[in-house]
Amino acid sequence: MNIEKRKRIKKLVWRLIPLVLIVVLVVSCNRSMTPPNLQLTLVTDNTASRNIRAILVAHNWRWYLIPISSHSQMDTLDFLQFFPDRFDNATFYLDNELNEIRLQFRSNNQPDHIRVRRWRIEPTICLRDGEHEHVSTWSNMILVEHDGYDYLYEVFARWGERFSYYTFRVNSSID
Repeated sequence: MNIEKRKRIKKLVWRLIPLVLIVVLVVSCNRSMTPPNLQLTLVTDNTASRNIRAILVAHNWRWYLIPISSHSQMDTLDFLQFFPDRFDNATFYLDNELNEIRLQFRSNNQPDHIRVRRWRIEPTICLRDGEHEHVSTWSNMILVEHDGYDYLYEVFARWGERFSYYTFRVNSSID
């Protein structure tokens, strides 16, 4: 290998080292590459609180210019693919008239926007297609009633350009 070629390689390596260090620094300081888990806590008057983890159904989680996504262009979910087996560990069974569910994202940053919707599960057709209700949130809490029905909840959370869909079930049909 001639001297001129060695000098060019050495020069190239010295130019790449700062770039690699900058990338490593930015990556280590950047937010997580995966969406945070959503922990749910059922708060009632009569019983101790119960915790479950919502199911992460879909997300569009970008890391700089590289999309890391699943179902990235969504405005609604096909819950039928997750029902009923996936909800064994993501279901609250209500026994009080009025209950609160606290939404806790396992992340350093809280979402900029949260939207919660619910669908009533019908025994014969699982879900009533397209018929959903918007659920009010305040301070990352939602209010749920023991009304004798079974519901599937969707939580949409957005952090800037990133977003995630989560789901869980609330069953008050069992007495």
